[in-house]
Amino acid sequence: MFALPANVDGVEKAFDRAKIRADREQAQRTAWRNIRDWVLAQMAFVESGAVEIDEVFLPYLMGRGGQTLYQAYRSGGLLTEGKG
Repeated sequence: MFALPANVDGVEKAFDRAKIRADREQAQRTAWRNIRDWVLAQMAFVESGAVEIDEVFLPYLMGRGGQTLYQAYRSGGLLTEGKG
């Protein structure tokens, strides 16, 4: 399972900073449209051979604990104790 970050709260804050009047539904539509545009751009890179698909989407892979791979990395959850 993957979890792409449609940050509706962040979009609302960006609207506020830009003094754009919009309701929560508009912020949701904009957040998901941003995700759509990002995915299309990433797929263009994949199709051109510039990157591999796992290179782009691997950070958003979710583990059993509900964290993305990136979140586990940031929290130190990917660290293992070295032997020796």
